[in-house]
Amino acid sequence: MLKTRKSRILSILIILFFALAIWNRELIYYGFKQGEGQLRVVKNAKPITELISNNNVADSTRNLLSKVSDIREFAFSELGLKNQTTTPIFMIMVRIR
Repeated sequence: MLKTRKSRILSILIILFFALAIWNRELIYYGFKQGEGQLRVVKNAKPITELISNNNVADSTRNLLSKVSDIREFAFSELGLKNQTTTPIFMIMVRIR
């Protein structure tokens, strides 16, 4: 008796789960696409020092990227922000249609 009651409750919960998943399929799809985009950003990120030393990067971009270290030093020394140990990275944002 107890076993059939547990299996009935489990069956109802599984049906309810799938019904809610179908009801919210657009939100679930949106969440997966967000995760995919975030993974693309993390995968394509490059350390700024690597880009500054790369000769294939335009001079104007390298000049702007070199200012990042100056701005970080100003933030740490003058504004009193905590120096995080993470390496500053840069990601070229490309919109894919």
